[in-house]
Amino acid sequence: MTIMGFVRNFNAMMVFGFFAFSVSFSWAKGEQLIIPVGEIRVPVVDLRHLGHGELVVVLFEKLDRIEIEMDKAFRVKKLAVISQDMTAVFSMVPYGEYAVGVFHDLNENGRLDANFFGFPKEGMAVSNNAKGGPLGGPPWQASKIQLAQPTMNLSALKIYPFGPKSVE
Repeated sequence: MTIMGFVRNFNAMMVFGFFAFSVSFSWAKGEQLIIPVGEIRVPVVDLRHLGHGELVVVLFEKLDRIEIEMDKAFRVKKLAVISQDMTAVFSMVPYGEYAVGVFHDLNENGRLDANFFGFPKEGMAVSNNAKGGPLGGPPWQASKIQLAQPTMNLSALKIYPFGPKSVE
């Protein structure tokens, strides 16, 4: 094969390669997966100790039990406690199953404080107002919610009777 024949073959291969790459890139680009997303609105009512600490609202994906631990969170919102009734909003959440935990972090240490026996020392609640038991937080089945629409408004969560009656 002459040099000119090699150059012609090489150019043809380059053109073909570029064309194949362009077609495959366009095809892959056209096959984008669109994941529906929505918004979860979490109302918390009858808050106490206004002006003290933060309201921490945690969104979880599948867990066995809902223990409000930040390292297991899907998303976290922290709000200054300025009103008795507040609403946290999680936007751009892919449709699916979640659970919500909320607590009033009075000392702003970023975690739900518990006593020696494991009972919460700060006000807290879980979605569906699910209750825990002697083995820990509520089970997933009792606290899960299903986001399958653009906006989901949870039932109002009331985070007391846990936590102190007054703040010094």
